[in-house]
Amino acid sequence: MEEKNDQFVSTATDKSVDEVSPTQHGAWILNWSLPHNAFWKVGVFRIVVIIGLLFYLLLTISMLLYPGGTKADPHTQGYSFFTNFLSDLGHKVAISGQSNIPSMVLFIMAMILAGIATVLFSLAFTQLFTLSPFTIRVSRLGALCGVIAGLCIYAALVVFVAAYFLFFLAVVRTKGLPKRISWVYIALGVVLVVYTIISVWVTFFGPAPGTPEWVIIQATGQKIIVYVAVLGLLVESLLLPEVLRTGAYPHEPSTSPSRQATGE
Repeated sequence: MEEKNDQFVSTATDKSVDEVSPTQHGAWILNWSLPHNAFWKVGVFRIVVIIGLLFYLLLTISMLLYPGGTKADPHTQGYSFFTNFLSDLGHKVAISGQSNIPSMVLFIMAMILAGIATVLFSLAFTQLFTLSPFTIRVSRLGALCGVIAGLCIYAALVVFVAAYFLFFLAVVRTKGLPKRISWVYIALGVVLVVYTIISVWVTFFGPAPGTPEWVIIQATGQKIIVYVAVLGLLVESLLLPEVLRTGAYPHEPSTSPSRQATGE
């Protein structure tokens, strides 16, 4: 029965993709698809969970090994969650002047793992969206942004927000998705919005850059957004395999001409 379900999902996906004319603007992004196999339905999400847990572990050990020093006070001992930035972990020499190689190696490993998890999850998440040309197109654009975010370092947060927004559009336009999937995305969105508001406020009305208050707000906010983003991938990766295996939401593409004309 499950095998027939998979064949039906595959057929529905193919039909949805074919409904989008290759001459439409941006349709080139639809010229790829994931294999319909156990790895992409289950295995990839298990990998993301393992990678996410390793990310937290390596980052925590990296912080514990950091010798010390902040931009405001190079004589502090150890890593301060509230006054050290994540980037402080990535230097060969700590701000205090001591060698920081062990911490740096673990930090780089953690960042690489976070990037791999983001790429894998972004690609696998597109499997949820097979109902219409719109959700297929938007989710795959989101996957593209997710892949870029996973490969980038300096622009990762900006591109990740773009990926989140595109995936969120696909989520809200896909009827019948289990509420737990939507709620995780809504919670992550709330955190992103709050972080953006605080960042804008600090930029225009907050403490002057470099002051202790400014450092605390920026350093703490940076970590919260990274921790929550990875946590979002972890939670979704725990929920999605069951949804994809059991087909817990409608997979039938729309056959209504009026809906196809509007891209719904």
